[in-house]
Amino acid sequence: MELKLKRHEDIYVIEVHGEMDLYNAGKLKELFQKMLEKQIKKYIVDFQHCEYIDSTGVGTLIGMFSVAKQKQLQFFLTSVQGTVLKVLTLTKLHEYFPLAPTIEDAIKTIKN
Repeated sequence: MELKLKRHEDIYVIEVHGEMDLYNAGKLKELFQKMLEKQIKKYIVDFQHCEYIDSTGVGTLIGMFSVAKQKQLQFFLTSVQGTVLKVLTLTKLHEYFPLAPTIEDAIKTIKN
């Protein structure tokens, strides 16, 4: 898995590339922790280029979203599709996470 970080004003987009699984989900958790330390308040995790997620990846996302809710941060998942969408749907987590079809849609929601 490769993570790419982009910025739109004060909104940070984390692009997930490849597979988010037991072997590399910790990278996303570490990046999120570093961003929290820098007091970043607006997050978008983009799954457009993510091909697979396992239970460790899902657990990482749940942990991140829980912290974001607790700290009253803005947090969205975008471009969830394919097997990632299938996993979130089967676990009913598509109803738990704030989802946006695109990065642009999430940015509009965050700004309003």
